[in-house]
Amino acid sequence: LGGWTNLVWFAHPIFVDGDYPVLLKAQIEQKRKACPLSEPARLPVFTGDERRRIHGTADFFGLNDYASRLVSNSVGGCTTAPWGLRRLLHFILAEYLDISKAWANQAAARVDVRGYTVWSLMGNFEWAAGYAERFGLFYVNCSDYTLARIPKASAAPLGPHECLNPQPEGTPAPPLAVVDRGVFLGLELLSGVAEVALYIIALALGIVVAPIFGAYRLVKRQLKRKAAVSLNMQRM
Repeated sequence: LGGWTNLVWFAHPIFVDGDYPVLLKAQIEQKRKACPLSEPARLPVFTGDERRRIHGTADFFGLNDYASRLVSNSVGGCTTAPWGLRRLLHFILAEYLDISKAWANQAAARVDVRGYTVWSLMGNFEWAAGYAERFGLFYVNCSDYTLARIPKASAAPLGPHECLNPQPEGTPAPPLAVVDRGVFLGLELLSGVAEVALYIIALALGIVVAPIFGAYRLVKRQLKRKAAVSLNMQRM
């Protein structure tokens, strides 16, 4: 069924009328009749309340587009039609975003695209094609041991970003944050950490020393009591 099915499968219920398009239902039914022995393909049947609840449940239209291909008798590959994304956006604009189809050509140049992410930054390992298919914003020269990255024309509209611009000569370095450190038991620690460690050690000492001190006072009191009893007996 292809990419069209993937698009209308979700977009049509949400943006149009809460239900699947008639053509998609017909295609699913055709597939079911063509393969009667296989597990039947089904689409959920929505009630009126479900359709009303589904319709309009999106705040924006997010599109994940890989490629638009020209159908021809040729070998496969990553060669695509550059204008495919533009036509796809026109279709989405006219079909789902509350703009009359008759206005599609006039509104086509004003598709409200808020942002996009490009794939990929540089040549990558592309599934079964491996490194044979070379695409990306930067060409990687694999013949050079440095693997030099060479920007393509497609990289120009996306940069350079201001964060990549070198600072002019004489620009003062930003001030470094002052970190308050101290030495505690031979270790260099942040002041806050050293203070917490001191509290913990003091608490531990208190837990250990308190019972010892209490036992010492108890023994001392018992010894005094025995000494007083012995003195009284001698006087008698």
